[in-house]
Amino acid sequence: MRILVAIGLVGTALVAASPAAATNQSVVGAYGCFLNGGHVYRPAGTDIVVRQGWAAKNGGLVQDWLNAQTTTFAVNGGAPVNASDSHTSIQGYPPGGFVSYVFYDTGIVLVPGESMTFHTVQSISRRLLDGIVFADGGDNGKPLFAEAGTQLDVTCTVTGY
Repeated sequence: MRILVAIGLVGTALVAASPAAATNQSVVGAYGCFLNGGHVYRPAGTDIVVRQGWAAKNGGLVQDWLNAQTTTFAVNGGAPVNASDSHTSIQGYPPGGFVSYVFYDTGIVLVPGESMTFHTVQSISRRLLDGIVFADGGDNGKPLFAEAGTQLDVTCTVTGY
């Protein structure tokens, strides 16, 4: 499995309010949770919203990815929900890139010490380029393509504090 640096970028967006009694939301980046060893803490009493995205050198490359991607979320062992058509519009991302995110509201509000788990899978149907990551690790070199298949497969536990 190849995980691209571009998919874990931090961003902001408005997400619909949950029917849960929470007054605030806590966004958990799926890739960021992966980098944290698969476990993060969020304030109790907040609605847990999972975020995942894709960044590229230009908007056309992001659109190409959007046309080829499938993104699913499963909560607490439930059936995967396809969120592929729920990405934000393409937006600029400093310094000079572009990004699109998907936000998945789990509808779960944790109490202190309570945990929930989500599983996020992102895959693409064909070979793609982001124009950011190069085979030599530098800015100019042989392009590094993302091959068709699973690009991200993350399970994350979120605990309220």
